[in-house]
Amino acid sequence: MPAHHQLRAPALVSMLAVVCGVVLSGCSGSSDPEPGSSAMTGTLHYEKGSVPPPYHYQLTLELTDDEFTLVWSGYDDEVGRTTGTPVDLDAAREILDGSGLLEGDDDTGGCTGGAQAEVDLVVDGDKVRTSGGTCGGEGGAGDVADAIRAIAGDDVVDDAIDEVESAS
Repeated sequence: MPAHHQLRAPALVSMLAVVCGVVLSGCSGSSDPEPGSSAMTGTLHYEKGSVPPPYHYQLTLELTDDEFTLVWSGYDDEVGRTTGTPVDLDAAREILDGSGLLEGDDDTGGCTGGAQAEVDLVVDGDKVRTSGGTCGGEGGAGDVADAIRAIAGDDVVDDAIDEVESAS
């Protein structure tokens, strides 16, 4: 083999090693969040509205990086609480974002005696504090209730509401 080809072979091997190393390092695991995943911490609070016991309930969901605590009550003291792993943060974020609550849009109508909600979150490093009202169940406070359901799960929320109703 001519001398110039012998010199190229080691260079080619080195270049292939670098390329393979770059490709393989791109395949290794990463601690960065998945694209589109939600980073939310803080509190979501929902109050059913001015209805007589046992139908009034309040849900307060405290959210950390990796778990939630749901507290439920009637008009009086706390009835119960549970802690768990969030079910679907991305769905909760879509609900709140679609309602405008993540932008602080608290012009959600409402009416005297209707459901009320408060959002106090840090979403991707930005603080969001807003409130919403609902007369009839759609939008505003209803969206906060739906976000709580997405995070805690329907069964957990349904059991909490049942417990408030039976305790009143």
